[in-house]
Amino acid sequence: QVTEGCVFEPGVDYPGGRCNEVSCEGIDLGFRRGVSSREGCCEACRRERRCVYWTWAGPSRQPQPQQLVCWLKIAQARGSRAVVGGASALTSGYVVSRAAATFRVLPDTPPAVASAAAAAGGITYPQNNGSNVIHHEY
Repeated sequence: QVTEGCVFEPGVDYPGGRCNEVSCEGIDLGFRRGVSSREGCCEACRRERRCVYWTWAGPSRQPQPQQLVCWLKIAQARGSRAVVGGASALTSGYVVSRAAATFRVLPDTPPAVASAAAAAGGITYPQNNGSNVIHHEY
């Protein structure tokens, strides 16, 4: 799902960072508490110039201190993508214009290619060099 320049991936996490109340390390830039929606988390990422990926914990996330938290992540987060399922109450995503540096998306992908790739679990975007990039949406 794409809205306002962000792709939303329900049931996906980008683990690999760690934050405390003072600082973050690994792939996390920081976090925001009290973010009421995935759109709000996307917007928080868009306001932080180094943020490319983000993960938002919804109101049913357990343990309770993780509810309505938005973690902001650097470009290297792409390599840690994990499908964790809807029961996790996590939604992740990325800012399309910034993630473009980590993979190439061609909007004019032929429908037959997109249909075949979707049947395999994602959408294939052919690159000019003959290789393909698979982008998964759930």
